[in-house]
Amino acid sequence: MSAILVDLRDGEPDALDGWLGVLEGAVAEGAEYSAEPGAVESIVTRLDTQTRRDGGIYPTPRPLADAMAGQIEGRDGEVVLDLSAGAGTLLASAIRRAPGLRAVGVELNPTMALAAAINLAATRLEVGGAIPQDLPDRIYIGDGLRADAPWCEWEGRAAAVLGNPPYLREKGHREFFDDLKARHPHLQAYFCARMDLQYLFFHRSASFLRPGGKLVFVTSAYWLSATHARVLRRDLSERLAPEFLLRVETGGIFADAPGQHTLLSIFRRAEAAPAAPRRLRAVSLAKAPADWDVLVGAILSSEIERENAGAPRVFEHAADELGADLWSVFSDDQTMQWGQALKDNLPPLRDFLSDRQGFVSGADRFTARHRKFYAADAEIPAKGAPIFLFESPEEVPPELAKIAASGSTVLRPLLRARHLTPNAIYYTPPSEELALYIDGPLSVENEALLAEHLQPFRPVLERRREVQSGTMPWYRLHWPRSRAEQVAPKLVVPRRAPKPCFALDLAGQMISSDCTYLVGQPGDTLEDLIRLMVLLNSAYCERYLRNFGKSKGKQLEFYSEPLRGLPLPVMRDEKGRLRWFDNLGVGDTENDVWRAERRRWEAVFWNLGGVL
Repeated sequence: MSAILVDLRDGEPDALDGWLGVLEGAVAEGAEYSAEPGAVESIVTRLDTQTRRDGGIYPTPRPLADAMAGQIEGRDGEVVLDLSAGAGTLLASAIRRAPGLRAVGVELNPTMALAAAINLAATRLEVGGAIPQDLPDRIYIGDGLRADAPWCEWEGRAAAVLGNPPYLREKGHREFFDDLKARHPHLQAYFCARMDLQYLFFHRSASFLRPGGKLVFVTSAYWLSATHARVLRRDLSERLAPEFLLRVETGGIFADAPGQHTLLSIFRRAEAAPAAPRRLRAVSLAKAPADWDVLVGAILSSEIERENAGAPRVFEHAADELGADLWSVFSDDQTMQWGQALKDNLPPLRDFLSDRQGFVSGADRFTARHRKFYAADAEIPAKGAPIFLFESPEEVPPELAKIAASGSTVLRPLLRARHLTPNAIYYTPPSEELALYIDGPLSVENEALLAEHLQPFRPVLERRREVQSGTMPWYRLHWPRSRAEQVAPKLVVPRRAPKPCFALDLAGQMISSDCTYLVGQPGDTLEDLIRLMVLLNSAYCERYLRNFGKSKGKQLEFYSEPLRGLPLPVMRDEKGRLRWFDNLGVGDTENDVWRAERRRWEAVFWNLGGVL
């Protein structure tokens, strides 16, 4: 086993040596190795679910791994590489498909690395009856992103790089990413705000391919449209040729990540300047297939039946047209042309509305993870105790009721995503929920009353970075929004939802962080806001955002880009009032669809306008 496993870590021997002793103690040096059935599984199960999630580890199911390995085109003696090898599932599949290849993997977690080494040894015995000495497979315990490690000798020489890289967002892990950037100067050009760790494995893996070599990855599909993945998309389109993208729209591939679209990506490093335009085949599946091997083979050979109900949706695109902008590859040519014409001819949403995220309290309620901030002998609040948010007036403690009775507006009605209904107009709050909305200094008397409520939670609130730096008082909301905007008329939508769900708030509610609110231009009337709300809830906007927007799983995202860039068929008349376009200028068929939908909007609009 130690012939396969190479530990590059510094320091004293640890539990890994104990594992090796157990596994190899009964096997004399040079004797035949016997892999115990279930050894890999027994080791991997020592990593509990939360440990794997915290590290972004989602093991690849073997049927998918076999289908991925089936895409390798390598000669005997060439290397197949995995820079985040996990338990070695992908490399073991590669050995089964092409025993003449040499498997090289890197894994940072020593327990997973040991499982990978066992997996490779067992697979060699399964395939060939012995571990070949002329094909020295290796599993290195180390950081796969390094540029100064033994496996770097294969840069520009690997027949294939397989990967299921760790999924870990920069948001919430800033210190980790700062340290990562400092330790990897060769990757600094690829770092950006709100990136994901898997992006770096794409960048680094691309460097290992020989001309004609393939990169075969399974990841989330979010990088196709994420604003913060522009650098990744540009690098992939410049250094590699995308050949195949397969998206699974519902969960079931990774049990620990049921809400994500899963994406199988195949890229190739070009051998020379292509003689003909390169084509990308994109396939969308409603759910994971029963047989990955058969499906992927059929799709790549163009034998898939496209017309049957439930059949995969297959799209063809010019790969050379892809760049840093989002890759809207799961749309047909007509939809692509429609979307481009709208972007070219219509004004964007940002010309009419400004979007904001709702306020962030920093601590809605007391949770189990807050306990660690208290001394062992301290009195600890009850789990679930309200800090800034209250389910009903009955939850409001007497000291805060006194502040409300004094005429202060620190207690305000709260509007959450779960309260919203499409095209609703809220004249009164739809729920009894309240927010302790502290966005500025208080009177001395009210501050004392407030401290009476918040004092038990002070160890939690003082942990916030802005409090420690002295830029805000410990009792304030973490991220308040303009009170004037919050109490004024505004459109509100969940930040993620299966379809548009815009509502109009006229009740002066505070908007929670799971919502986006949108404010109009000075001089806009309620009629203007209603007209925009009805339009934003239309099938027109849903179609555009589903094809050219961002999504996570089945949830569309309603914030930032591309919501701000959503083309709106709206103009101002001579009086400055908003009106819908009569014609989109995108062809007769699309204009007929537009006019039919507009008639439906008009009925909804006049019905709502009559209420006013």
